[in-house]
Amino acid sequence: MPSLAEVLIGKGIFTKEQLTETLKAFRGSGKSFEEILVESGLMDDRKLVELILAVTPYKYVNLKELEIDRSAIKLIPVDIAERFLVFPIAKSGDYLSLAMANPIGKEVYDVVTRLSNLKIIPFVASISDIKWAVERYYRGKEDVEKEVEPAFEGLIIHEGNKFAVSVARDVLNHKKKGIIIFYGPEGVGKTSLLRAVYDALEKSDMKGRFYNPTTFKASYNDAKVDGALRFFLRELGIVDILLFDDIDGLYGEKEVCQSVGYVVEELVDSGRSVFLTLSGGLESIQMAGNIKLRNLMEGGLLVPITPPDKNVMLKILVKISKEENVNISDEVLKFIVDKAGSNLRRLRGAIVQLKSLEEYAGKRIPDEVAKSIVRRYLT
Repeated sequence: MPSLAEVLIGKGIFTKEQLTETLKAFRGSGKSFEEILVESGLMDDRKLVELILAVTPYKYVNLKELEIDRSAIKLIPVDIAERFLVFPIAKSGDYLSLAMANPIGKEVYDVVTRLSNLKIIPFVASISDIKWAVERYYRGKEDVEKEVEPAFEGLIIHEGNKFAVSVARDVLNHKKKGIIIFYGPEGVGKTSLLRAVYDALEKSDMKGRFYNPTTFKASYNDAKVDGALRFFLRELGIVDILLFDDIDGLYGEKEVCQSVGYVVEELVDSGRSVFLTLSGGLESIQMAGNIKLRNLMEGGLLVPITPPDKNVMLKILVKISKEENVNISDEVLKFIVDKAGSNLRRLRGAIVQLKSLEEYAGKRIPDEVAKSIVRRYLT
């Protein structure tokens, strides 16, 4: 039987290049292929089940409605159930009924057969149902806790940042940890997402710190002058989540980079998380001013953020104009989107320009004048 990836490519659902790029983005996450498909947004849980049912002879089971044989659970360790997204349903003679998120592939059968010394009867279950069953039966949570849903207030979620938002939610829900690196062209919203994550963090019971190169160097130098540098770094090493915007802006500061590398290593080794953004491309990782920091970043989860389409850009622009309390017609808003391209910072800059002139004039600026000002600002 072909692998799930081969099935997806063979049916023309995805290209080999699409799957390769998605797997690269999840490098080092420890996630299974089918889990990556769902978490990246390429395919939702239900559609994955439908696809597997269509290409295999196996039957679907709803784990929430089944009576589970608890003796079967003892045959499969919880780490194996989580790693391969499987759940033992029942044992009968020499056979083990096994719910599987992906019954296509040989390794899982080999592992489960070796552990249980039984023949496997596969059934298909959704990833979410298997995770629910693991919490319910392995960990004894009678009422599996509902996940926290960070509000990410003020952030407009779109196709270009949906995966990044999903990763951030997983970190805040303690489902993912380690180094998370957001990257993409200038002005696509990396900083906005990082600030939204920090705002959500502030409303939780976790402790976090947010820096960019300017604020970090200022805090670092102040601590150094006061003779409190060791205390400053030690305090950073015990936060739950460290967020650092434009980390590559520190590369010229070797001493500071070395200290950041120490803090990041301390956090990762103790099972906590670090969010980083790159103002340059992925190649800038190789230019890190400290070997330790570079090695740590190379092992991080790379999460792309791509520009929103024009409809989303218009929604963002409407939101910015309301935040800035400036009265701009729909015609001018569309004109700004057309001229600004995909750079969100340029959108905000155009609005700020119009706001300043409107405040100076003491009245709303005519559309043609507004367009002229925007044209000059964005060219």
